[in-house]
Amino acid sequence: PCGTGVANQTDVSTVTGVNAPLAVPFGTLTLNSFMDAAHLLTISTNATNGYVVTAQENDQLGKDGGTATFIVDTSGDNGTADENTADTWDTAAGHPGFGYTLKSVNLATVPFTSDGAVFNARRFASIADPDSPLVETIMSSTGTADAHTANICYRVSVAATQAAGDYENQITFTATASF
Repeated sequence: PCGTGVANQTDVSTVTGVNAPLAVPFGTLTLNSFMDAAHLLTISTNATNGYVVTAQENDQLGKDGGTATFIVDTSGDNGTADENTADTWDTAAGHPGFGYTLKSVNLATVPFTSDGAVFNARRFASIADPDSPLVETIMSSTGTADAHTANICYRVSVAATQAAGDYENQITFTATASF
């Protein structure tokens, strides 16, 4: 469920959002259904000790960019997904939220992935949550890298009780080389 990747997008068969290099506009969400979108991240470095790419969100998806009404970060189907633990997230009804999964496309090491048709999801580390780690590793390598690539696949689902509106947050990716 996280594709093999081309250009700055992926060939995820279930992608319904329209991806852009700097945005993931999901469009209009259908209640109790998933909307998926993805980006392909590519890293090259001559750093002999490799690299690490981390990610963090500024907050949950906030209505009109605000901080009061949210689409919550996912806890998965079994309620165990968080910033450090992935959980299966294949049932939209009764499990609203926003999360992501990863897939190594070319030589990148990713901390978790989806398996076959199962979407294993985590929450992004959030700078707004004092109990959240500041960042989470998305991909890494312990040596030089020539176009290492990984897909990051986003997923969102809303329940019938979710207030209508535009929801957004900011996700920051940081690549750090280790010389």
